[in-house]
Amino acid sequence: MKKQRVKPHVTPIVTAFALVLGYLCGWRGQRLLDCLWVSFLDRSLSELMDLTSEASKQGWLTYKAAGAVVEITFPGLLTPYEERAAYEPD
Repeated sequence: MKKQRVKPHVTPIVTAFALVLGYLCGWRGQRLLDCLWVSFLDRSLSELMDLTSEASKQGWLTYKAAGAVVEITFPGLLTPYEERAAYEPD
């Protein structure tokens, strides 16, 4: 029996879930698209950006990109206090 590698079926909601896991691990901006959870999706950067954009259109997250600057947030996921705490140094 020969093994064959198969790419996972990735949808915008699957992408949003991987991104939220990375976000909760402390990744932000462009680096969020390179985190471990997102790497499991096995997609190119352009495919990830398209999937993230579609997830944003569906309301799962907020995605803004201008050149090399990327902002991905999850409105309603964290309280304002938790958001501030996430950006404070340990």
